[in-house]
Amino acid sequence: LAGAIVCVSKRLSHVQKELGDIVSELGGEFISAYSDRCTHMVHQSKPGEVVPREVLRAREQGKRLVSSGWVYACKGSGSWLDEADFPSAHYERLSLVGHVSTILVPKQRSQQSTSSQAGSPKHPASLPHSEVCLPKEPQSMEPQARRLTESQEKINDQLDEIMMAAKAAGRRRSLRPAPVPVPASPIHPVLTATDSTKPSVITSLPLPDSESQFVGITWDDPTRRMEMARLAGKLAEMEPASPPATEHSPDRVDDNVFEEAEPVVEPPPKVFVISGFSDEQKIRYASIISKLNGVLLTSKAYNPEMTHLVLLQALKNERYLAALASGKFILHAAYLDDSAKAGKFLDEEDYEWGGPLTESCLLNLSTASTKSHKGKGQQAFAPRRWRQRIAQDADHKGAFSDWRVAIYANASKEAAYVNILTAGGATIVSTEVVGADLEAGEITHALFDTGMAKGVQLDLLISAGTLCLKAEYMATFLVDDPVPPAEKFYIPEVLKILDISGSTDSVTAASKRTAASASARSNLALGAKRKKQ
Repeated sequence: LAGAIVCVSKRLSHVQKELGDIVSELGGEFISAYSDRCTHMVHQSKPGEVVPREVLRAREQGKRLVSSGWVYACKGSGSWLDEADFPSAHYERLSLVGHVSTILVPKQRSQQSTSSQAGSPKHPASLPHSEVCLPKEPQSMEPQARRLTESQEKINDQLDEIMMAAKAAGRRRSLRPAPVPVPASPIHPVLTATDSTKPSVITSLPLPDSESQFVGITWDDPTRRMEMARLAGKLAEMEPASPPATEHSPDRVDDNVFEEAEPVVEPPPKVFVISGFSDEQKIRYASIISKLNGVLLTSKAYNPEMTHLVLLQALKNERYLAALASGKFILHAAYLDDSAKAGKFLDEEDYEWGGPLTESCLLNLSTASTKSHKGKGQQAFAPRRWRQRIAQDADHKGAFSDWRVAIYANASKEAAYVNILTAGGATIVSTEVVGADLEAGEITHALFDTGMAKGVQLDLLISAGTLCLKAEYMATFLVDDPVPPAEKFYIPEVLKILDISGSTDSVTAASKRTAASASARSNLALGAKRKKQ
């Protein structure tokens, strides 16, 4: 690679050092950042992906854009290979570069044609030089075609027998036999006429059972060959096996042998969201997810399509709480690291927050002091508890299945609250329904941000058995185990109405608190019944 000045894009930063060492070893110059001196930009992406800025700049300046495979291939061959064979936007399954080849296929001859060849070989001189068929020298040219397997030889023999039978039947009827179509394959190539082939040439082409010593030239399509082999393997796997013969029915044939096999249903892809990592770590984990055929979502808001949330540490943000409420897998970063080593996605339970790795992960966090470790313990162990609880209860689709919630918050926070609650199966009720005709169970919970209770008819909500709580109760309900009593999160305005905070009589305060809790429990049951209806 003498004279080559190579730069690696940021997307391949995880292999930058390795590629740089190879370039230097091969006599080239490696630069860590892109500049106008660069002659080759190493980049890897799939068609349609967003291209980094330095790659766009290199393309505009006419630099060579190659994949990392070019560097490895140059090292393997010990020479400067053609860059066109290693495009940066490369899809291997659709690539035909370097696989088109010419194959000489020997002609299988019948016994009659072999006996007629005992004399001197024929060399037609009427065929033009550009004809598809080439003469075969009887002495000098040695057969270079690949050896035929036993199954291929059997196919050839069967085809020859069919051809001979067709010719014999044609002679008996005194009719000219129609040519038997031969499948297009490397064993029996079919010669077709192109626009440049003359009619006289077509008539002189040898038939499959001809005595000519010509061989055909065909193009080998590796993609078709690989796909045919793959389909044949799938058909062999789906072919139902015949049952073993029994004493009562030794010659019994399975009636289901020829029934159509059920299609193989592939599992849906794993959809990931990663949070709390640096930009370099995000690029690395995005590459791992893509290589293992997973899907990565980059939205900061919760997306219901997400199936796995990977966290550096458990934080009470929207995505964490929504995944918690919906019973999704919330995993440690070690899950992606170990999956990359194994070459496939591993079982999630061993890497789940709340699983065996959680305690050691909390101890290893750089910010974990004794006090913060205790504070983060509840939210770190909550994911497994909620996922198992939701999976075991078929009637509940989430942590808030029986909740019918009215939200009193500003627009930005309300959107996040709605995402978390609906992810947990709650029903969002408009605040406009609060009126004199409000029925018990119509609203089970009313969540308030600070200062948002002004002007709300709290007496109607309380009389209908609605729990009027601070919005933080939603996160506490998900994280804490056991869940603290809801009355500890009453908003101050409700406490004034119930005279709980100002009451000097502990018996009176306790009775009012008990009555409010009983009413709320009854209201929650009514809400669950209303949702089932």
